[in-house]
Amino acid sequence: MSTPHVVAIDLGTSGPKVAVVDPDGHPAGTARAHLDTLQLPGGGVEQDSELAFARLGMIGDYQPRHKT
Repeated sequence: MSTPHVVAIDLGTSGPKVAVVDPDGHPAGTARAHLDTLQLPGGGVEQDSELAFARLGMIGDYQPRHKT
């Protein structure tokens, strides 16, 4: 039987980030992807939500930076 892990997803302004954490709270792997922020007239900002979710899917292809 495999050990359960938690997958944490952050869809922040710098782009999607993912962390996989073991039951003891240690990171088993992390990954991130860049996402541009568009500056709008009048000082607003916007991001492409479809691109954010597409980048999130791409993270699965990345090699983990940390392993337990």
